[in-house]
Amino acid sequence: MDHVNLSFKVLDAFYAAADVEEFIEATSVIIGNPMIVVGSGFKLLASSSTEGLEGADFWTDAVQNGAFSGKLIDEVLTDHCWDMHITTNEPYERDHTDGPYKWLISKLVFRGQLYGTVVILEVNPMPAGIWKLLPLISNLVVKLLFAQRENIIFIDNRSQETVFTDLLLGNEHPDSPFHNRVLSDKLGDAKYFQLLTVPIHDKIRENSGNLRHTFESLLRDCWVIFYEGHLQILRYFPSRPEDDLLKTDQLTDVLKAYGTVLCCSDIFMELTDLPRIYGQALRTLKILRLLGNNEVVISQSEYRFLDMVLSAVDYDPAALDGLLDSRIKEIRQYDKENGTDYFRTLCAYLQSKEICSAAAQRLFTHRNTILYRIGRIKELFHIDLDASDTWFRLLYSCAIAAYMDEISGCNTAGSGGGERESLKEK
Repeated sequence: MDHVNLSFKVLDAFYAAADVEEFIEATSVIIGNPMIVVGSGFKLLASSSTEGLEGADFWTDAVQNGAFSGKLIDEVLTDHCWDMHITTNEPYERDHTDGPYKWLISKLVFRGQLYGTVVILEVNPMPAGIWKLLPLISNLVVKLLFAQRENIIFIDNRSQETVFTDLLLGNEHPDSPFHNRVLSDKLGDAKYFQLLTVPIHDKIRENSGNLRHTFESLLRDCWVIFYEGHLQILRYFPSRPEDDLLKTDQLTDVLKAYGTVLCCSDIFMELTDLPRIYGQALRTLKILRLLGNNEVVISQSEYRFLDMVLSAVDYDPAALDGLLDSRIKEIRQYDKENGTDYFRTLCAYLQSKEICSAAAQRLFTHRNTILYRIGRIKELFHIDLDASDTWFRLLYSCAIAAYMDEISGCNTAGSGGGERESLKEK
């Protein structure tokens, strides 16, 4: 079993344990080796069972006496281990001359102070990834010790994020007390959900924490994590929300200030739907990029057909060309031969719902330029943009053509406004 799955088991043991002793006993079973916790005075604070442990009298004596002897202190727990300037729990390994087993040691560091060590005796082969697992164990041990002293309970934010990530990826743990506890504490009696996805590009990566806190303050009842270059925001509601609370001036201003967008899903009721909705969000953002859409709040439902088309292409890439409207092919070929930019203009015009000023804003050009180009497109290619079925076919063909350019690694969408076209417009 890899260290990720073992980590979940250790976290489950942590939240189910009443004290350090119980946690250490459960964790020793998980990793298949005995464990002890030693305090700063070399007193044993907790230990797993020593039943059946042979050839390790030094270990069983220490457990029985409740403390390490001077010999063990000198030989195993070196000055390095008790250097009070050390503020890391990075594990290390030691041999013991009076026994056949190695010791794996990790210090108990909490809030910059050293409280002791966790020691594992390698009686059986260690599980893969033990060097990553041991620091987690020592972190949880010291938190339990601190919690017992202060009579508090810890819920770790990073641990919560692993639960959200598992939901996104479809890694279900229905029998996990840890997962169930986090979901219960975080979501309460929520029955309806919505996923918001915000791309975090390099220019705002350093400020992603501020953006996260901004969303947490703007949106009531939400769970926000940073994952794979995006902020993932899960909104939750006890009843179905009636109003669209996303398209507010304040939220729009925040997105524009950070130079990013927000893609929102439909309302859904089952958290098991999250992997599908997450994948659809990523594809929708890709479609927006291909079409050059510069809206800041986007609904996945508006692009469901394009998402379906491009998803089908994954199974048959050769089907792309057959889905492309012949007039789009003509326009792209004309652009290539004449240095015009009619394809990009048509895409922007359709995306802007045939509003010339909005299309001009997308292309950073003048409204009259858009009017001229659309007139020429109608004239040259005999296109009736007033027909709704034509508008729809051309729009999804624009997305398909842009996708074809991307997967072929070339750009045949036009010259960006060639010399010949510029002269005509003048």
